[in-house]
Amino acid sequence: MSNPGSPPPAPPAPRRVGAETGPGWRLVLQGLALLLLLPGPALLVLGLLGDDGPLAEGPAWPALVAGLLMTVVLTPFGLVVLAAVRRSRLDHDRLRRSGVPATATVTAVRPTTIGDEPGLDLTLLIAGAGLTTFEATCLVDGTDADLVEGTVLTAVVDPSDGLFDVETGRRNPLL
Repeated sequence: MSNPGSPPPAPPAPRRVGAETGPGWRLVLQGLALLLLLPGPALLVLGLLGDDGPLAEGPAWPALVAGLLMTVVLTPFGLVVLAAVRRSRLDHDRLRRSGVPATATVTAVRPTTIGDEPGLDLTLLIAGAGLTTFEATCLVDGTDADLVEGTVLTAVVDPSDGLFDVETGRRNPLL
């Protein structure tokens, strides 16, 4: 509850849908999550049931310890990857359902690096019918001579919270 003289709460900051998490990348990331989630439990099962398991005569503790450590260390990473994939899918679905068309005018372009690769950090002014115009930033892989100040791009925005996606013309074939 707010005080009578206090300003209204600020709207949520605009957030771009993960451009790298289209259907192909989601499949790749789900595979990565499985690679993170399965080895630890697999080693535990092999340690318990394998030739060196507790029912056999040899020591089972190396496989059990390795399986337990891998499970404890890798499972949280796998769960984080799965949560990110799920959020991206839900965001894309929500934009497809309730997004409204908009335009994104590039107001600033700064070279940057994304990982070890060159990229661009774009400042965008996003506007559309029924939307409050807002400013947002967007990272784009590679360098593109067409992305200069004043370039107008196609966008889609969820007016409820500013979730948006911008068509920069640079798409990975897995998207």
